[in-house]
Amino acid sequence: MDSREGSSTVLVLVVVLFLSAVAVGAMALIGTSALQVRRRLSQEEIHRQLAEEAGKVVEQLGRSAAPDVDAATDPVWTYVAGRRGSGMDLTVEDLSSRLNLNTVRTELLEKTGLGGLLAPGRSAQELRQLRADKGPFPSIAAYEPFFSPAVLERDFSVWGYVNLNTSFEDVLRAVYGARTGDSASAETFQCAIRGFLSRQELVKKEHLPALLGLYYPQLYPLMNVEPQMNVNFVPEDVLRAVLSYPYGGKRIGGCEAACQAILADRQQRALTTQYLADTVHAKGEQVLIFQYLGTRTWFWRIQARAAGRSLEQVVARLPHETPARFAVLQDRFQ
Repeated sequence: MDSREGSSTVLVLVVVLFLSAVAVGAMALIGTSALQVRRRLSQEEIHRQLAEEAGKVVEQLGRSAAPDVDAATDPVWTYVAGRRGSGMDLTVEDLSSRLNLNTVRTELLEKTGLGGLLAPGRSAQELRQLRADKGPFPSIAAYEPFFSPAVLERDFSVWGYVNLNTSFEDVLRAVYGARTGDSASAETFQCAIRGFLSRQELVKKEHLPALLGLYYPQLYPLMNVEPQMNVNFVPEDVLRAVLSYPYGGKRIGGCEAACQAILADRQQRALTTQYLADTVHAKGEQVLIFQYLGTRTWFWRIQARAAGRSLEQVVARLPHETPARFAVLQDRFQ
């Protein structure tokens, strides 16, 4: 009887210890799960706050100081500066006022100082062949063999709309085909573009419905005739190259003086389309320059950082929308 009671006591003790261990394990598991939930909720809250800040920046981008102009005098820069010291670090970067390596005609590299920026042993024709074989590319990294990292970051981009007047023909056909899945229509479209080129005629906004046809909803605004780069932000090397290119075989008169004036004046005020017309004296075929240089920034990168986390968004302004509307193209939370 004593032996059985002793065995029972040991069994009870073992069961109690086992249940205690299970309970401790369960409590640890519950504690870990609760911690993970709190962390997840905390990260979600940080993400929400960062997204809210990025949204406020977008609102500011829609409030230009002058109509149809984005410039260093706009309210967005005051807003970003005002957030310093609040625990929220904001940066805004113009992405589209650089030369788009996916679309630029190689002649602009060959007949201007931009050719000197190519890495030793590399040529504009090699770059053209790369794009024809594999482009367009979603990342600027594809062009790392052709330029130093500093030059690539400063002067070039792959973000931007596809301007029908400044983009080389192969990429126009490729983009058309990729967006529509209709290679036959892409060939017809390319022939139509060649017709404009042979007539030395610019594609205008009113031509777009006929040119893009039934695929207009898939192709616009990705394809359009808006000026590619904002003269208020375009890098000096690119500005000088675009101003000095021999449009129609002849350089614009006073192109270097115009470059210096733009670089000085944009530090003090917003440069408008009227300013461009008064400063850049383009005639005949030279007016193509105003397809390169405008006063609107189309693509922006917004970065918001707080509590050791960051949110990066790339947003695109939609052309001819009042009030201003932006589309979020990229959203990365880290």
